[in-house]
Parts: sequence; structure tokens; C-alpha cells
Amino acid sequence: MKKKILLILFLIIFIVFFTINKKHNPTNDVGYKIENINQISKVYFADRYNNELTLTKSNEKNQWLVNNKYPVRENTLNMFFETINKMEIKHPVSKNMHNTVVKSLATNGVKIEIYDKKLNNIKTFYVGEETPDYLGTYMLIENSKIAHVVHIPGFNGFLAPRFNINNRSVSSELWRSRKIFFDNIDTISISYNENKEKSFTLDLKNYTFYKKNLEEIKEIPEKIILEYHKLLKNLNCEGFTNNLSTKDSIINSTPLFVINVIYSNKNKKKLKLFRKKTKRKKYQDEKGKFLEYDVDRLFAYDGEDLFLIQNYVFNPILNPIFNVKN
Repeated sequence: MKKKILLILFLIIFIVFFTINKKHNPTNDVGYKIENINQISKVYFADRYNNELTLTKSNEKNQWLVNNKYPVRENTLNMFFETINKMEIKHPVSKNMHNTVVKSLATNGVKIEIYDKKLNNIKTFYVGEETPDYLGTYMLIENSKIAHVVHIPGFNGFLAPRFNINNRSVSSELWRSRKIFFDNIDTISISYNENKEKSFTLDLKNYTFYKKNLEEIKEIPEKIILEYHKLLKNLNCEGFTNNLSTKDSIINSTPLFVINVIYSNKNKKKLKLFRKKTKRKKYQDEKGKFLEYDVDRLFAYDGEDLFLIQNYVFNPILNPIFNVKN
């Protein structure tokens, strides 16, 4: 009987001791993972170069916006949510590295603040550099004294790119949707500055195609119109180039094409397309001829943003089958 009592007492003492130690284990004092992603309505990023951006969930359309203005890039947002939902502490930073890592986080880390639907702060943490083996990322919860190596179990890599952090900095352009046209288009007009006779207008609502000088008017089969409309809705740019030093000279030059669209809600958008000079001095075609301009990409300007587009993506828009003379 005494042995049973002693055994029970020993188990009780062991459980109490284990629980106390677990509570005071630095690894268990903090957690980076957010279990319920659906509670998030706002995310704020700031780096040490005075760059900042905010992602907010619009109550009206249930849509995420960058800086309350631009639609977010959905695949990038989904990766971010997946990351904060799956990331875990791998281990605390070792004592001999700890001060160095904390100092690096303070000077180069990216601050991320996450808020719920009532705009209460859920969590704030700093994302730093990758570990030497590239299998973890140094991170620190705000007001915590202990930095950690954080990873996603089963994922071989570090986490900064999954937060859309590029060279320790953040940019709203990396989060913005690459889509070019966001609404349903009723009418599109394309002007060819170097081949004006090819310029045309297409009334997608009434399936009507005509030239600017009205010398040719014809109806287009519904199937072709729907396919063309689908191409327009799926147009994406390659990336934004607003920080390009030659932006002003590009947008003030003569465009190669001008695209005007009228949306179903009567809003309008103008897109100017410009040639892109090659970076390589000896850019050649298949026959070895030196070329001045990039044959794969163009610049596009919509009155606010300058961005890169790919020729093979835009060619079906610029040269549709219904704009070919029989």
C-alpha cells in the first residue's frame, strides 16, 4: 500500500515539475504560427529603409487590397497565409549567436504586424536572415528577449521569400496583382502608329468590328468574341518598373500601340505600349542581325504605372484573326 502511495506521489511531483518547466521553457513562451487565418483583416509590413505597405481586407467586396488601393496578387497572399499558418519554432538561437542575430534583426529585420477583424493586434514579429544551412529563418516576437530559428516542417528552404521580402526590403509592387484589365470590357480600340491601316475598334457587346475610318465593318461570331474577351481578362504584366531611371523618357516617347478600352461600368482605360531597348549590346536575331530593341518584351504605361509585358501574351490581342484581310 505504501509503495502505491509513494508511486502516486512521485507521479504527481513529476507532472508538476514537468508542467512548471514547460511553462518556463523559452521556446514555449512564444509562438509565431497563427492557427485561424480567417480572423485576419489587416497586415502591415515595414523595413529598415523606410518602406512600408499595408494589406487590408475590403468589407464591401471581401477583397484584399494593397495600401487600400490596388488589388492584391492572390497567389502571393495565399503563400503568405500558408506560411504563417504552418511555420513553427525549430529551436532558439544558440547563446553564442544570439546577440549577433538580435542586432541583425534590429537593423535589418522586416517588421510584420497582423490584426484581426476588430483591428486588434494578433501578433507582431520581425523576420531576419536565413540560417547558414538555408533551412530556417531568424525571427523575433516583439518584446520577446529570445530569437528563434523558424521553419515549416517538411519544407526545405528559408521563409523570407514566402513573406515577399526581397533583399531585406518590402515593396507594394511585389504584392500588387499583375492583371491589366479588371472589369468586363464593352469596347476596345487599338491604334497602330507604324501601320495605321491596321487600327481597329471592336464592340464586344454587339459583336461588331470596324476600322477607324469606317471603311470596313463586319460582325464577328460570338465564339470568337468570347475567346477574345477571355484573353483580355487574363492579361497579366510581367512586373512593374516604376523605379526605372528612364521612365520619364520612355513615357514621353512615341508609343508603338495605343489601346483604349471602355468598361461595362463606363469607366475608361488607356494603355500605351513602347519598344524596350535591349540590355545586351550584341542582341541578335536568328540570322545574326544586331537588334536595337527587345523582341520578347514591351513597356506599357497606363497613366500611372510603367510595367513590362511579353509579346507572346499580347500578340493575340494586337493581331487578332478578325483583323486580317481576306
